[in-house]
Amino acid sequence: LPGIKKRGDSVLSGAVVLLGEAKMIVTKTGIESSFFATQVSIAQAKAEKESGGKLASILSKIVLSITLFGIIIVTILGIYITATEPDISLAQSVKHCFVLLTVILPVTMPLVLTTTLAYGSRELAKDNAVVQRFSAIPEMATMDILCSDKTGTLTSGDMTVVEDECVILNQDVTVEKMLELALITTRAEHGDAIDTAITKYFQDHETIRSAYSITKFVPFDSKTKKVTVFAKHLSTATDIVVVKGAPPVLLAFPGVSDETYAKANEILVEKSQRGFKTLAVSVQVNEYSWTLLGLISFIDPPRFDSAQTVKRCFDLGVKVKMITGDQYLTALEVGKQLKLPNLKMYNSDVFGANSSLVDEAGGFENLCEHAGGFTGVSPDHKLRVISALQGCGHFVGMTGDGVNDVPALAGANVGVAVAGATEAAKAASDIVLQQEGLSTIILAIYGSRKIFNRIEQYMIYLISSSGIFGLVFFLVFLVTGLAFPIWAMVGLKFLNDISVLTSSKDRVLTSMCPKKLGTVKVLTVAFIICVISSFQIWLFVHLLVVKNSDHKYIWGLASPLGFSGCEASSPLFLL
Repeated sequence: LPGIKKRGDSVLSGAVVLLGEAKMIVTKTGIESSFFATQVSIAQAKAEKESGGKLASILSKIVLSITLFGIIIVTILGIYITATEPDISLAQSVKHCFVLLTVILPVTMPLVLTTTLAYGSRELAKDNAVVQRFSAIPEMATMDILCSDKTGTLTSGDMTVVEDECVILNQDVTVEKMLELALITTRAEHGDAIDTAITKYFQDHETIRSAYSITKFVPFDSKTKKVTVFAKHLSTATDIVVVKGAPPVLLAFPGVSDETYAKANEILVEKSQRGFKTLAVSVQVNEYSWTLLGLISFIDPPRFDSAQTVKRCFDLGVKVKMITGDQYLTALEVGKQLKLPNLKMYNSDVFGANSSLVDEAGGFENLCEHAGGFTGVSPDHKLRVISALQGCGHFVGMTGDGVNDVPALAGANVGVAVAGATEAAKAASDIVLQQEGLSTIILAIYGSRKIFNRIEQYMIYLISSSGIFGLVFFLVFLVTGLAFPIWAMVGLKFLNDISVLTSSKDRVLTSMCPKKLGTVKVLTVAFIICVISSFQIWLFVHLLVVKNSDHKYIWGLASPLGFSGCEASSPLFLL
């Protein structure tokens, strides 16, 4: 929002000067600037995401485990062959061990995972959710908390003047006249939501503006929280000073009676509790007195599907927390309209150094975990909430649409930009929604959990099959003395990899609760499958091959084509 800067004040690089001119001195550049600090925090978050995030960490552990298992197996087998089979040369032993290690290692894993995620992102795109980072898909499946901006995300972001809710506090004017005076304090070219709403109220706003000559315009300042306009009505040649701003500021002007003050505060509380934003309009009577004309009520209604989306998120095990810059009562009313289960809202005071609420909650992380939302926050506060929730072990998603949401979108495990978001928000997010409303998020959650199940099943199959290859070849040679030919091992590896490539289109069921990324479950299930399957295969080969002093036969039958027992059993084993 525009602010007034005076001699000695600081101006950040990139600020847009709307009025006035001045000579400035550069005091901070590079790493000392606040712009650099913001960009570093965003870059660090994006770098962690681009490295693959949690999924990449788990996959690297799995690959390392399989590699160590393969090295141990082939090392033991190589030593055993060298010690017990004098007819097999060292070169042949190394060759067999190397091929076996190749069979065990998951060399096709990157291809399979990329194919699965690419096909999954295509499915999500059909549901109007464009994926900008592949690893965001499994992370959305594990998301258990969704933090959301209010204005423009949970609500439509389209401010509207509600004429019936506007209140006149001076009987000499009408609602129409009050809004007319408020119109001359607006500047349509600024694109401010409040100014736009007032302008849209009038169909002939240009005609009304042309009836006044603006002699001086003092823009909105976040410190003064008001706009002041000095104007002259051209038809009556009357000078007038109009102020539009936050009600508490204008109620403090001289000339406001105690009765008006009490009535206005009562109205403000009532309007805020019903979700209305309010602005006051005053005119100057003389140098020492002002007249409060009344209060203008604005509404930013929730999106048509926000309440249903919130409910479905909770049904899917995802808690929704509202994080907004709006005042407490307005946010609380919107939360009620959305039927948020947790309406325990905290204002920006909890971000201070000595907050009693934080101490009572047992720390800022605990407070964030049990809060239903935060009001009156800045972009840095949003990022701090995201980081605190992640510190509690949660996978956090963030939805937003504006520049003020960029740090939180970049810092969250999954950043989601809603339809109509700014380019900055889209660039910082991982998934961009292309359809109005939030219902697309539900489809994205369903889709990501199905994709996660495919990846999980693939990893279980990958680990178990690698273990089966190593154990079976190892046990068969130790017990029966059969050394499978290299072509048999290579063929088995090839056929297995080809079949695995189809896992990207597996039909899987979704889950009604967030998934968990972890190696314990995957390794445990894979180990059980590996042991049982290896024993079954080894028992099959052990019963299949009958040895006598000179030959090895399949079920005791000699091969009429002159193949050795090992060569004849290899195709049967592959089948």
